Amino acid sequence: MTLLSEPNAVAVMTSLITAIVATWVPQNLLGVLDLTASKAWRLGIWTGMLGAAGLVQALFNPINPWLAAALSLLVTACVAVAFYDAAFLLIPNVLTLGIALAALLFWRAGMATPSLWGAALCGGLLAAVAWAWQQAKGADGLGQGDIKLAAAFGLVLGIQAGIWMVAAAASSGALWAILISRLNSAREVPLIPFGLFLALAGGGLALARAL
Repeated sequence: MTLLSEPNAVAVMTSLITAIVATWVPQNLLGVLDLTASKAWRLGIWTGMLGAAGLVQALFNPINPWLAAALSLLVTACVAVAFYDAAFLLIPNVLTLGIALAALLFWRAGMATPSLWGAALCGGLLAAVAWAWQQAKGADGLGQGDIKLAAAFGLVLGIQAGIWMVAAAASSGALWAILISRLNSAREVPLIPFGLFLALAGGGLALARAL
């Protein structure tokens, strides 16, 4: 009698590997940008990634190893994106790649085929917004990381759910900016960690779709 079933074992391994990659690979990027991740931040991101992945596995209890891997990878990567963007306003490419890979795992588990049109629409929408903001304000409104992350989620969600994700992320990001401005009595709009809101909206919609 084994301690863990095959799907549970796959989920644990996927979560651990993703957590290691998510904290180890971006270290060079942080060094180049002269950013430092504190011990508390490292503990928080590990706890968040593994805790969220474990909670999702317990709630979904997948019997398919491919679905177990897809859920673990998606949730762990989303939590990592939220931590990096909230703390440093950046989204490491390795995390975006992980979410795109989750789309392939969902497909292999017998769910929806990765949507190239969804990726093009979500990424294209944010690219258009970034271009318009640059033309109007002469400054960057959205980073390249946000655009690539939206495209990766578009692979998972498809066109319709992808539009809902962008709308939900934009609305929650705007509300956050208004709240922070009011609390700090700031005249300028604060920088918005838009990747965090994309991760929350995209991850939540992907999980709802997997139910």
